Amino acid sequence: MTRGLNKVMIIGHLGRDPEMRYTPSGRPVTTFTVATSRSWNTADGERHTETEWFNVVAWSNLAEICKQYLAKDRLVYVEGRLQTRSYEDKDGKKVYTTEVVAEDVILLGGRGADAGVLLTDRRLAGSDTLATSMALAAAVIGLTIMIVGGRAVLAGRMTTGGLVLFTIY
Repeated sequence: MTRGLNKVMIIGHLGRDPEMRYTPSGRPVTTFTVATSRSWNTADGERHTETEWFNVVAWSNLAEICKQYLAKDRLVYVEGRLQTRSYEDKDGKKVYTTEVVAEDVILLGGRGADAGVLLTDRRLAGSDTLATSMALAAAVIGLTIMIVGGRAVLAGRMTTGGLVLFTIY
C-alpha cells in the first residue's frame, strides 16, 4: 500500500497573540495565525510583495507551551500537517476551513533565552522525523542535542553567556 504525505513547514511572524481554550473534555487547544511573505520583481522592474496567512492550531501540551512562549510579531518555524474541517456558522451555513495542525514550533529571531527554543509535544521514536527536525534546528541556532532517558535535551549558550537547557517532554 502506498503512503501519502501531508507535511507543512512555514516560517513567518505571528499575526496575533495565541488564544487558548479547552475542549469540553478538558483538552487544551491554542490557535494563532502566521504570516509568510514573498517578494519578486516583474519584468518591468516593479517590486511586488504577497503575504499568505495560515491558521495554526496546537493541541495538548504543545498548546500550553505555545500560549506561554508565543506572542504577536514573533518569528516562528511551524511544522505540522494540513487539516480541513467544516462547521455551521450562526446562520446555519456550512463553512470549511483549512488549518495547520502544529507538531513542532521553533522560536526564531528572538533574543535571550527564548531564541531558538524548540516547542514540541512528541517523544523520540525510531521512525519519527523529530530527531531530524531537531538536528536541523540545532544546527541553525547553534545548539547541541543530547538524548537523556529517551528524551532530547537541547543545550547551548545564551547571548548573556549563561548555559541554557531545553528538555523535550
